[in-house]
Amino acid sequence: MKGTFRFHEEFGLAVDLIVKRRVDLIPLLTAIFPINDALKAFETAADRAKSMKVQLAF
Repeated sequence: MKGTFRFHEEFGLAVDLIVKRRVDLIPLLTAIFPINDALKAFETAADRAKSMKVQLAF
């Protein structure tokens, strides 16, 4: 698995706000799919008009 990292100057502030519960992240999460529904999850994530962030639950 390979990841990327952007916005390094904002990252610390974002983590601090999340830890202090100053930012509600729930509205950003469109859906959580079980791993068995991975294809549907990727289809949902591909539609930018309907989704922002899609999560797979392992």
